[in-house]
Formats: sequence, C-alpha cells, structure tokens
Amino acid sequence: TGTLRRDQGDMRRVLTSLAEAYVHGVPVDWTALFDDIPAHAAPDLPTYAFQRQHYWLKSGRRTGEVTAVGLAGAQHPLLGAWVELPDMDGVLFTSRLSLSTHPWLADHTVAGAVVLPGSAFVELAVRAGDEVGCGVVDELLIEAPLVLMEGMSVQLQVVVDGADDSGRRRLTVHSRRQGHGSDGADWTRHATGTLAQAATTTAPEIDLASWPPNGATPIDVDQVYEELVRGGRGIGPAFRVLRSAWTRGADVFAEVELADDQQPDTTRYALHPVLLEAVCHADTHRGASALPATYRAVSLSATGASALRARISPNGQGGVTLELADSAGGVVGSVGSVTSRPLPAEGLASGAGTAPHDALFQVEWFPLPVVSAAPALATSDPVMVASPAEVTTFAAQGNVPPFVRAELTDTTLGLRALTSQALEWVQAWLAAPDSGSRLVIVAREITDPICAAVWGLVRSAQSEAPDRLVLVAMDEDDASRALLPAALATGEPQIAINAGVASVPRLVRAAPDEEAPHRPLDPAGTVLITGGTGALGRLLARHLAAEHGVRNLLLVSRRGPAAEGVAELESELTALGASVRTVARDIGDRTAVADLLDSIPADAPLTAVVHTAGVLDDGMVTAMTPGRLDTVLHPKADAAVILHELTCDMDLAAFVMFSSAAGVFGNPGQANYAAANAFLDALAERRGAAGLPATALAWGHWALGSEMTAHLTTSDLRQHTRRFGMTSLSEETGLALFDAGLRSATPALVAARLDLAGLRADAAATPVVPLLHKLVPPGRRVVSPTVSPRTDLVRRLESSDPAERERTLLDLVTHHAAQVLGHSSAEGIAARRAFRELGFDSLTSVELRNRLNAATALRLPSTLLYDHPSPLALTRHLHAELLGAPSAPAAPQPAGEASDDGIAIVAMSCRFPGGVSSPEDFWRLISEGGDAVGDFPDDRGWDLSALYDSDPDHPGTSYVRHGAFLPDAAGFDAEFFGISPREALAMDPQQRLLLETSWEVFERAGIDPTTLGGSAIGVFTGMNTQDYAIRLRHVPHEVEGHRITGVSAAVLSGRVAYTLGLEGPAVTVDTACSSSLVAL
Repeated sequence: TGTLRRDQGDMRRVLTSLAEAYVHGVPVDWTALFDDIPAHAAPDLPTYAFQRQHYWLKSGRRTGEVTAVGLAGAQHPLLGAWVELPDMDGVLFTSRLSLSTHPWLADHTVAGAVVLPGSAFVELAVRAGDEVGCGVVDELLIEAPLVLMEGMSVQLQVVVDGADDSGRRRLTVHSRRQGHGSDGADWTRHATGTLAQAATTTAPEIDLASWPPNGATPIDVDQVYEELVRGGRGIGPAFRVLRSAWTRGADVFAEVELADDQQPDTTRYALHPVLLEAVCHADTHRGASALPATYRAVSLSATGASALRARISPNGQGGVTLELADSAGGVVGSVGSVTSRPLPAEGLASGAGTAPHDALFQVEWFPLPVVSAAPALATSDPVMVASPAEVTTFAAQGNVPPFVRAELTDTTLGLRALTSQALEWVQAWLAAPDSGSRLVIVAREITDPICAAVWGLVRSAQSEAPDRLVLVAMDEDDASRALLPAALATGEPQIAINAGVASVPRLVRAAPDEEAPHRPLDPAGTVLITGGTGALGRLLARHLAAEHGVRNLLLVSRRGPAAEGVAELESELTALGASVRTVARDIGDRTAVADLLDSIPADAPLTAVVHTAGVLDDGMVTAMTPGRLDTVLHPKADAAVILHELTCDMDLAAFVMFSSAAGVFGNPGQANYAAANAFLDALAERRGAAGLPATALAWGHWALGSEMTAHLTTSDLRQHTRRFGMTSLSEETGLALFDAGLRSATPALVAARLDLAGLRADAAATPVVPLLHKLVPPGRRVVSPTVSPRTDLVRRLESSDPAERERTLLDLVTHHAAQVLGHSSAEGIAARRAFRELGFDSLTSVELRNRLNAATALRLPSTLLYDHPSPLALTRHLHAELLGAPSAPAAPQPAGEASDDGIAIVAMSCRFPGGVSSPEDFWRLISEGGDAVGDFPDDRGWDLSALYDSDPDHPGTSYVRHGAFLPDAAGFDAEFFGISPREALAMDPQQRLLLETSWEVFERAGIDPTTLGGSAIGVFTGMNTQDYAIRLRHVPHEVEGHRITGVSAAVLSGRVAYTLGLEGPAVTVDTACSSSLVAL
C-alpha cells in the first residue's frame, strides 16, 4: 500500500494508507504514530472513554421501502426513487448523495473541493431518459458545480418534463444541502438538458477492434495525471483508471478499466461515471485545467461496461467527439460533442457550503403577542427586591410570588461592577430552593454594551437553569410597565418592552448586502491582529496576505515572538509578500496599546484592526467569581474598548471583533465568556450607529484546534452546542464567512453552521430554544387533557407492580443519561455505576437534571447527581419524590446464634511471583515444580549495577542478584476504575492489585461486579508492610494531594468497598505475619 500519491502527500493520505493496510491484516504501531501529536489535534473516540464498544466505520447508506410512501425504487446507485408527475407527463427522481454513501466521489476534486464529475450528471440524464423512453441525451449543460462536503449530504432531484411536439423532454438537476428543509434555503440548479428518442439520432460507426491502434504513439499516463494536478485537479485512486493512452494525428486513444473493488457495481450503471471521466482525462493537451461542461448527442448501445476503449477526436467546434467500445472492441456508445471550460476556484465557494446565506445570521426583534397570556399571571405584577440578600429572603419564603423583579439599570457603575452585581443576584436566586418562581432581571437599554454583557451572563445562567430566570429590557414608559406582567406570562425568556410594545429576539439569516458599499483593505496600510500568534490569528494573517494582498501585518499577543512557531509563521508570511512584526503586549493595558499604535510607521498607516484575542475560564455560574469574570473580560472587552477609543479618529477600512456565539445563545458553563462576547456585539452596533466601520462576528465552533479549546474533547463540544444545533466550521468555511462579514453592512453577525434538520428531528425530546423559532418554527400544540407530565407518570407508576415501577424510572434515568452523553442507546449506562465514572461532569450533571425536570415536572436541585451518585440511587430518589418514600424496610430481627458451618470458597484470584496472574497459573507453578525466583526486575527504577555487592556486610546493597518479585507491578488500568493517572502514581501497589483481584474474583464467581452496589457485603483485608509510604517522602507537586489516601491502610479495604458499592463493613487488618489469617 503506497503512502504517497500525486497531489495527496499529506498526513491524511498516510493515515488512509495505514488504515487500508491494517484492515487487510498488516500490524500497525498506532502508538508510535500518534506520540508527537498535540492533545488538541488528536482524534477523539466516537463517543467517550468509558463506553467500550467496537468502532468500525460503516457506510452511511440507508435504504427504505419507498413504495410505502408512493414512490418507485430507481434501482440505481446514484438515484433512490422516482415518481410520475401528474398533468405534465413527467417524472421526478430523488436521491441523497454524500461522501459516506458514495466514498469514491471524494477522489474527484477541483481546487481542493470535492466536485461531482460531469460524467455523473450524464449518468443521471441517461437513467432518467430510460424511464421515459428517451435513449439519447441530446444536450446536457452543467451550469454550476455540485460540491460535496465531508459530514454533510445533499438532496438531489432530477426532473424530466413532458414531451414536446418532437418528442423531446427538458431535464433539470437541482440540489440543496442537508438541513435546509423548510428554513428558506434555495435549491441550486446544477444542470439543464434535453432528452430525445433514440430514433432522432444516428450513431456513428465505431471500429476499435484493432487495439492498440495502428501507427499510434504511446502517451505517458503518469504525465497525464501530473498535468491534471498542475491544472488544479485532484484525481484520487478511484478515478485513476486510465491504463494506457496513445496519439495519432489529432486523435487521442485511451484504455480505461475500473479497479477490482468498483467492478461489482457496473451492472447497475448505464456507464459508470468513473469510466467516462477517465476517458476525458486522456485529452489533457486540450486543457488540463478545464472541466467538461457541455455534452451533446450522448447515445449508449450497451451497459454495464467495466473497461473501455475510446477514440477522442476534435469536432472543429472547440469540443471533441468520443467513440466508446468495450475491451473486446464491441460498441458501447458515443458522445457527439464534449466541450470543456475552466472553472475558477472561487466558483466552488457556494457549492461547498460557504455561501453567506448558509451560515451567516443576525438577531432581529419581532413583536410579541401577549393576548394569549394566562389571565392569572397576566395581572400579577412582579414583586420588586432591592438586593441579593432580599432575593435570598424571598426565595426562602414558603409563598413566593410568580415573579420577583431585580433592576440592573445603572450602567454608570461600569462593566465590572454591574456584571458582578448580576452574578451575585443570579447566584443568590439559584442557591435557594426552586419554588417555581422566576427572577426577572430588568435592564434599560440592551444596545448599551454594559447592559449587553449582563444579558450575556444571564443567558448562560438561563441555559443552566431553565425556567428560573427572565431577561427584560424596558423603558420607563407607563404603558411598558403596565404590559410587563402579561409579557412575562408568555413564558419567553428574553423580552424587550418599549413604549408599551413587547418584542422578542430571533435569529434569522443575514440579508445579503449586495448594494452595501465595501471598502477593500489598502495593501500599503497596516493590519493589526490581536491574538495574532494564536491558531485563529495565524490562519487569518495567512488569509489576509494571500487573498487580500495585505503587505504589512502587526501581530500582537501575550507571548509575542516567544510563542511557539512564530519564526516559521513570519517566514511563511514573508514568502507571501508581507512585512511582519510580532510583538508581546497586554492589549488590555491602554498605555501599552497607545505605544503600540504610535510605533506604526507613517508610510504604512493603520488601515484595519482584527481583534481575535481571548481566554476561557469555564465553570458553572454557581461557581463563578468576580475574579473569573475579570480574567475573561480583560483581554476581550477591555481590549476592545481601548482599541475602539484609540482608533475612532483614524481612517480605518475595517474594525473586526471576533466574538462568540456563546454571547448570543448563552452557552452553559460560560457565563463570563458570554458576557464578554455580548459586550463586543453591542460595541459593534454602537460603532455602526456612529458611522464607524464595525464588524462583530459571533463565531460558532471552529474545527481548527487552538489553545482555548485544547482541553475540550469532541464530547465536550457536543455538550456545549447540542441545544443550538451547531456543527464545526472548517477553515475554508470560516475564512469565507470572514470575507462575507467584511462586505456586510450589518455590524453584528453570527457565523455558525446550524444543523436545522437535526434540531427539527429532536424537537420532541429537546424543545428548540425560542431564539431559533424563526429558523425552526415550533410545532403546533397537541391538544390533550390538562394532565402534567408528572401526573401522567405517577398514574403509570401507580398501576404497575414495584419491580416494574423501578424498571420504568430506571429506564427514564438511563435514557436521558445516554442522551446527554451522546450515546445511541442506554445499554452502556450501568445502573449501579457512579455518574462520575460514567463520564458526567458539572455541566452534564445540570443538563441531566434539566431533562429530568422536564420529563417529571419535578423541581430537582442542581446538586441532584452529587446527592444521588448512580442511576439506581437517582431512580430511588425519583420514586420517593413522585410516589412518596418506599415502604419502610422490615424491622431488623435479632441476630441468631453463631454458626460453625463451613465457609465455601467459590472463587479465587491472585498475583504471585513467577509470572502467576491467575489460580490456573498458580496451580501450574506448583504442579510442575516451577521456581518463582528470578532476576531483579528492571522496571522498578533501581540502579541494578549499584545494588549488588558480593560482600554481605556492605551497607545498602544486596549480595544476591535474585528474588521473588511480582511481574509488571506498575501495570494498572487506572481509567477502568475511574482513577486519574496522578492518583494512581500515589497509590500503594497493594491497593492497585487488590482492586484488580477483587474485581476478578467476582467475575470468576459468575457475579457481575457492577450489580453489587448497595449490597451488604463486607471487605476484610489483611495488610502487613507499608513500604510504599517510605518512597513517597518526596513526590511531584501534582501527586502530593493523593499521598495520604495512596498509602493509608484503612483506604485499602475502603477502595474496594467504594468501587464495588459494597455497604458492609470495610476492615483492614494488620497483625504482622498473621494479617491474612485474621482477616479471613
């Protein structure tokens, strides 16, 4: 298997080749391959580390019984179904294409984008013509490329109209990307054509029986592909099927043959697209960078060919004719004319999913109808509170009003004071028992950046604690105050009321600004990039130099030239023609920034600012502190204000701030980050209103690794964005959105890929947040009796027997736990295993709590999973909350008299010197008279050369070189037991071995260790020496905190009891040599 192919010399090609070798039985040392890959770049497992399943990539192709929905199966690899169109005597074919269903298409790229080849459109047209009796593709014009992206499928429709007077039919091919069902996205027309009946065209005589052609000169096939690559074409293995080629005069002859793994499919095609495309490859001397764009007079007389002979001849009209025969010279068909045209790389942007209308959004405010509010609530004026302390008092009362109002309107306090005050209010409210009331946080002007920061913070808190907080921006108009109760009763989480009119925020697609004036960046000017040595800053610097012609770049970051890889970055930018200066500055320091701006030379004045700098300090809002707020606000918000104030009098072409969708959506666990980014969005709006250049791009997640996201796994990112349907942005998509943002006149934009179809599909289980209701309209309310989820669940439980009740509640818990963790089923959720060991953290614990609140209509505390740490424990708690405490256990009976009956030993596990790791090994050692004594082990960190001395009286040495030692004493599966590597280092090997052998002994007894939680089983352990403690006098700082538990004798038995969930006594016995006997 080759690891290098033309135009495919990157790491992806190497990994693909290794994977191909591996699945064919070649051993691969994956550990060595990934040793030097940084953590953020390493691929995650498909779910998370604790779910042990097999992961083989399977084809995403799905088939269904289309006849059940009134369609007919197309019986074709590229088409799924078809249906007759009434009143027009036409047909409609439909399908779904992706790189997972048709992976061979990934081997056909243009300018780096996967493009459906023209030959595939021909195949679609031929199949459609066959259905309506039109055997000739009279003409097929490819108007726009169909680009396929990894991880995204496209819907495909081929429409054949009714026949005209001559029997011809018009054909069109359209597509739209997955997820754009009813959200306003347009279909793209890729091709139009005309189909004709076979009798209207006479096929030319074809004679290719004499082969190779007489008098022809061979062509170097490798050179053919080299020319295609130079022309911007990427031809992977699936399409590299040109075996031989010759020239004779103006004609080109070609021999093409499908690879072995493609041949089984040939009978399902009229003419496999790879064959026809490969024939066109041979004609590179007429333009290696051009793609076939028009096909005329396509006629086939045979199907199912796996190899072709072809003659390519100029037709005198700028195109070529094709004569096709099979490998025996039998006629296959002909193409009267193929005309090619160059396709510029920029023409692929819209097809690749980077068009602005696909992933560029903005927030607009829409009127809120309040007449549907519940009458009782609509007249309930919120009770005003004056301080967080009063919030606590109100929340602690037994009869709390539906709404409690707190005003945060004094922006003169400044950013730090007002956001800290908001944090204090929120924490006080969430710390109190949930009584069903809501805290209404009122601001005056949402367009004020300081108020916007408060909104960002509270949005994040709303995501963590749904239905407990409401945001209101309200003027002091009497009509507005009168409308407030009715507006609150609608249940909207964010409301603005001005002059007695209520409105709510909704995300909509950004309108294209085709008429907006756009000022390009002056190549002679300087562009300042903050965070310039970070991942996004580097990517942007390259883009500005290569695509915008920027010739002067000033890169600013905390570490500046000391950042890793700066020298290479500067060299790369210099090679692109840019002059680069990298400096270290605290961009939140006004004096430092002023000095930096003063250092820009007059002959290269500042022409643009791009503010990408930022840091993360994630955590639940209940654990947030003013200090953690400051950590994030300083490089993001403070720096933006300083840059704004120091440059507002300069003639800038652009002032771009990299914001985050966290500020718009309110990501849970990111209250400080949401506050900082909401501040940036409002600052951009303020600049725009003042006539200054301003663009705030609230980014979704970039697939590009960075320092800020290095600690996040794929599962973490999925948990952060699940509620909002976000998927990762590729570098190409992100840069295209950046360019679109520069051209837009809208100051604040959201740049994110949203899986709207996925949100629609999951809406029943996870309601769509109101912010997205314009993109994913909520479904109609289902009319049902006024029965709450709690009442319905209680009825079902009360009609069940006790065992069935527990199963029902346990299924409820494990189902939602699996959903939160991203599992496809609840099979991997062990009922007795701790949530922590299953992979839950503070963020996912709150998400599970929220899901259970919605499913049961209970008001469960945020500490739910800490108070009830396993699915079974949580199930019993829910039982008590819904049905009352379970029946009291029977009164304990007096202990009976001691019995002298023998104890049956039903299982055994062990570790002994001599390589003994099981009872079978132990018996073999004894029965064979083996010797457990061996050389000193070399894995203990001992200096073996200095340890031995033949003098038995020499202190600190041994006069023998042998002993009885346990093999692999350092080996331990810490992750299996939910123990961190740091803690494992501090654990006495006796603890490690006892954990493993305790688990094994139950398995050997035929008992599932995960079913023992809550059992009255005692652990009695004999322990003698504690030598490991002596070696832990000096340990690394990160291990220090685990030293006491690592060597404590009491912890030895306690670890076993805790891991298995045993609730009997846990006793460690140390009576020297008799310890084990006494324990037994």
